[in-house]
Amino acid sequence: MQTFERNNMNNCNLKKEIVRKCFSACWGKNGNVTSLELFYDSKVKINAPLQGSLNGVEQLQGFIRGVRLAFPDMDFELVLPLISEDDYVVGYWKGGGTHSGIAMPDFVGGPLPAATNKKVYFSGITIWKFKDNKIIEEITEEGAWTMFEQLDLVKKL
Repeated sequence: MQTFERNNMNNCNLKKEIVRKCFSACWGKNGNVTSLELFYDSKVKINAPLQGSLNGVEQLQGFIRGVRLAFPDMDFELVLPLISEDDYVVGYWKGGGTHSGIAMPDFVGGPLPAATNKKVYFSGITIWKFKDNKIIEEITEEGAWTMFEQLDLVKKL
């Protein structure tokens, strides 16, 4: 029993480290989306209110590149300890950036015009599901509404 618990703990710690590196590559200030194949299964399923459903690493890379072009100073960070159990890791994050770049026509909430020069700041929670130490599914609940309010794209509640 003790050996199983130790192996499970080591496996959970490995998954948390993968998430830390992956999150930094995707959303950190100096992120590099070309390395995402190291962390994600090629057929990963991703769902979040802001981006909708994405299928595969290539769609994720394209979405992140678009966000980085719209928000060149974008920077998000994991802010609480990650929680891991079996094949899942859960994390809370926050951050933002200045919308000083391109328009984004494909946000779920509607098109984002070019360069509003408004700052956005929001947080969210992500659940990462693993298989063979690769992320196969990602579910995020982010403060997309807050971002749209800050950009004056929706009425403040």
